[in-house]
Amino acid sequence: MIELNADRLIRQDPSEAVDLLLAQPESQWFERKSGRISARDLAVPLVAMANAEGGTIAVGLSHGTADGVTPRRANELRQAAADFTEPVVRTRASQISLPGSPDARVILLFTVAPGSHAHQTTSGECYLRIGDESRKLGFAERQELEYDRGASSFDGAPVDASTSDLDRAQVRAFQHLI
Repeated sequence: MIELNADRLIRQDPSEAVDLLLAQPESQWFERKSGRISARDLAVPLVAMANAEGGTIAVGLSHGTADGVTPRRANELRQAAADFTEPVVRTRASQISLPGSPDARVILLFTVAPGSHAHQTTSGECYLRIGDESRKLGFAERQELEYDRGASSFDGAPVDASTSDLDRAQVRAFQHLI
């Protein structure tokens, strides 16, 4: 997995860190979002990365420039995982002060851990990070993700059948083998 080291970035000169984040191509493990993103919309890439291999989301970068996040909005965005994901996506937020910002804007870096369960937004939508996009999963894809995560087992899934639906010859053959 290729990942940005947020701890190393926040110790660098802020201008250099911002330049590095702007130059980094979006990938399976990295995404940039504008500082204007809502907390509810931030839940989508959080869920997608948690359902994949984890990664880093840099908030406050848009169209090749740093627009930053105001201190008030930073608090809302830090709460996005708790407020808009189920089960809550494990994230660690750090920040880089935006050089020359008169209103103390920052770049937020969310390090997303891979989830041990399938995650969804509070609106019930499930996403998976594939390449440089967060793709919404359909029913079958979501079920496969849940099987992969062990939250649900195909062998343990209920079926609409009764013992009278079983093939008697197959049952006798199974009994004989036991």
